[in-house]
Amino acid sequence: MRIPGPSAHICLLFAFTLHQAAQAMPTTIEQQSPTANTSQQILIRTDADRNGTLDSRDDALQRNLNGTFDWKRGGAFLMANLDDDDQDGTPDASDDVVNGNEDFWDLAEIEIALPRGTSQALPITLTINSGSDELEAAQLIRLFQCSGASCESLDLPASVVIGPNTPTRFAMEAKRFAGPDWDGLITIQAEAQDRSLGIISAQSQMRVSPWLAISDAAPIKRLYAATGAYRNQPFLGGLGAVAKAAGFGLVTRRSPKWQDMWVQDTFEMGHTVLPGRSSMHVVLNGVRGEGLDDYGRGLLAPQVGFVQIGLPRGLTGGDTWADWMGNLSVSPATAQHPHGRIYYGENPRTGIAMHPDILAFLRAQELQKPFALDTSFLVIKHVDEIASFITGPQGQSYLVVASPVTAATVTGDGSLLPHEARANRIIEDNVRRIQAASGLHEGQIIRVPVTFSPGGASSWSNPANSLFANGTLIIGKTNMPAQVQEVLKDQIESLGVGVFFIDDSVYQNNGGNVHCATNAMRVPGPFLGH
Repeated sequence: MRIPGPSAHICLLFAFTLHQAAQAMPTTIEQQSPTANTSQQILIRTDADRNGTLDSRDDALQRNLNGTFDWKRGGAFLMANLDDDDQDGTPDASDDVVNGNEDFWDLAEIEIALPRGTSQALPITLTINSGSDELEAAQLIRLFQCSGASCESLDLPASVVIGPNTPTRFAMEAKRFAGPDWDGLITIQAEAQDRSLGIISAQSQMRVSPWLAISDAAPIKRLYAATGAYRNQPFLGGLGAVAKAAGFGLVTRRSPKWQDMWVQDTFEMGHTVLPGRSSMHVVLNGVRGEGLDDYGRGLLAPQVGFVQIGLPRGLTGGDTWADWMGNLSVSPATAQHPHGRIYYGENPRTGIAMHPDILAFLRAQELQKPFALDTSFLVIKHVDEIASFITGPQGQSYLVVASPVTAATVTGDGSLLPHEARANRIIEDNVRRIQAASGLHEGQIIRVPVTFSPGGASSWSNPANSLFANGTLIIGKTNMPAQVQEVLKDQIESLGVGVFFIDDSVYQNNGGNVHCATNAMRVPGPFLGH
């Protein structure tokens, strides 16, 4: 989504610039400096208070921060500009032009001004330090100088002439997100030689906004499914009925490859934010092998970016599917973790977990702190076979958990076979991990009935592997006993959530269920409380 600016903005960059110059930025820079020295230095104005505009409040906050970035206290962001506003099939950050007004909103604005009272224009040298021993700043960011309706890319370091009394406007984009080789921070440095003041300078730190996963309990904007390799018309018909009733779109992609039928496994849809200005969804693509995972690539568009992390590992045996994206999810927001916590599957028997390059990327985003669940007892070994989240009508989060004990009670068997008891022990240990990470209390844990074979396949459609769609939980019904359906309906409807049973037989017969077979663009929650 685009975050609307002041009402005086019209969809022309020139008008935007005039409005900001007239209202947000006085023609004479008033530096309310606590000391005489800072009033004789260059001013680098960034959106330190993260409200989408540049004004003197940003200057005061930057002084308090001493020009540094702090997640909680303040400091400006720039955005990894990876969507395709000009629809040329490549991310906007791959070229050195601003691709129209929509692309301009994806750039972080910066203003640079000479000290108050400077009487003549001065050449200023601008440098940007990435803080990385491996990467130059030019590999990570692009700086533009803007005048009126045009922005021109600058080579770094850049030499620009700044006039007296009036700030010069710049804009910046990131070419990528933070990672293990770069902490996402950059430092802008400006320096000039003045005849009366001598050498004057300033610096200010910014950070690329993180990639953030979105909880499966969030509202859906667009639902994705596939057709072609499987005869799944009844399944698609059920999805279409829910989508129509709930008011979101259903997008299907035809493919002859069976791997594409598992749309959850081919990409993870996250988002990134430039506070006060812009927000885009960003596909984190799968790494399953050559010729696969084209679905996510095809979603590149205006306001939808794309990022590829890691290379296929060629896993075999019981860990073949460890890197598929169904093995990655995120909890809803909590007071302790307002962006949720990412969780992923790990097989303690072999030490194989979700792709290490993807995990390193996710940790570098800093806000969602990934943790592992034990998926060793499952045949596919994905976290979406163990647990999922739903949201009640009052916004309360619930964890839906696969439970062999509940299944034994519902079906009247009473006791568990050894392999079922082992599965139940592992699942309950995972529940404790999720509770410790998310702060959920016992009343928010919904244990739904499902049994597993000795090899780790569900005996009927796994209700934990379901799709929460704007107040309705879509659950497969293949091989599911009538009494199990009745109990499920009572369990979920008692929370104020609707239940829709769907024919997922083609998926159940191939080792998965509703969540595995779908993916979604969901509405992200607030970023850093805004």
